[in-house]
Amino acid sequence: MLLQDTLNKYFYHWPTDPKPPGAIRPITDERGNVLAIELQFALAGYKKEDLKIWNEGQTLRIQGANLQYEDVADKFKCVIDRSVAMKETVDLDNAEVSLSEGILRISLPVAEMAKKRKFLLGG
Repeated sequence: MLLQDTLNKYFYHWPTDPKPPGAIRPITDERGNVLAIELQFALAGYKKEDLKIWNEGQTLRIQGANLQYEDVADKFKCVIDRSVAMKETVDLDNAEVSLSEGILRISLPVAEMAKKRKFLLGG
């Protein structure tokens, strides 16, 4: 239930997005409050210089290509081109990115505005 609530709160068009990220994991504190969202993509064979990751407003963009195989007659290039539309509750400007052992991890902190929001009546 926590994962579905997280998806609804932080992503647009989830899970019907035609190219969803690999794995999604909410990072929580001891009280269960979501501090960040971690996206994971399996990118075996990619190096950091093969990838470009940036945001356009609240859309996270990931593009990359690496040469998997090349000989005299053939070239095989593996390409990734993904975009994920995030709600304003995610702070894309302070994302942390790492690539290790073929796994791209993108940690997206919850926006300060979203953390401080409280309902004074109703909700």
